[in-house]
Amino acid sequence: MPTARSEDAAPSATGIDVRDVSKIFALGASEQTVALKPLSLTIRKGEFFSFIGPSGCGKTTLLRIIAGLTTPTTGGVFINGTQVTGPDSRIGMVFQKSTLLPWRTVLQNLLLPVEVTKSCSMQEARSRADRLLEMMGIAAFKNRSPDELSGGMQQRAAIARALITDPEILAMDEPFSALDEFTRERLNDELMGLQKSAQKTIIFVTHNISEAVFLSDRIGVMAPRPGRLDSIIEAQGFPAVRDASLRKKQEFFREVARARDAFDRLHL
Repeated sequence: MPTARSEDAAPSATGIDVRDVSKIFALGASEQTVALKPLSLTIRKGEFFSFIGPSGCGKTTLLRIIAGLTTPTTGGVFINGTQVTGPDSRIGMVFQKSTLLPWRTVLQNLLLPVEVTKSCSMQEARSRADRLLEMMGIAAFKNRSPDELSGGMQQRAAIARALITDPEILAMDEPFSALDEFTRERLNDELMGLQKSAQKTIIFVTHNISEAVFLSDRIGVMAPRPGRLDSIIEAQGFPAVRDASLRKKQEFFREVARARDAFDRLHL
């Protein structure tokens, strides 16, 4: 099992390079807390990479730094060799809560990023929105308000909204944590299909070890106090195309146990 390490090579021309990134938050005039110790990591283009770890280990902070929503104290993030310096059109973000605006319809929520960024014409945006709503199975609800949708449907809409500008990367912060197990697994299946068909790089934060194992090519295990990347687990023995049947197979249980062992070694 390879451990996290700092790399001296130049940023990769493809994929995401996290280079010596740390984060310290000030608490008043004289106190501070180290949220992340310096860490380096390369996420390959087209990879599904998940972070797991206990609360307070810096998973969300790291994800927000990668997405350009939080500024690191040291180091930097590079996408295809270009540094991230703020919110980046190459990255779509999905939060733990759907954050859909209640006064806008589902379709209007999807169109909002294009209204703000002017990344394409509204005609093209509407065409993309229709395709995404169809892909996510909620086309019939595009003129409904978010509060008329179930939690799972709201998260489908949030994923579609994150994809409306056709980003290279999807950053997802515990997007299914508030859902029941059945809905979570169904959305995991749909997300896996979406990742393969759209060929997106996905960075995923979760507390659920089984979820991380099912979805991921690699898993970064985070340790707390201060937050650090303890180890990286690479999926072994999984088929190229995964579906719901994988959850019943011996190799899945083996990989879940391997990930749990890495988690247990943190000695929390």
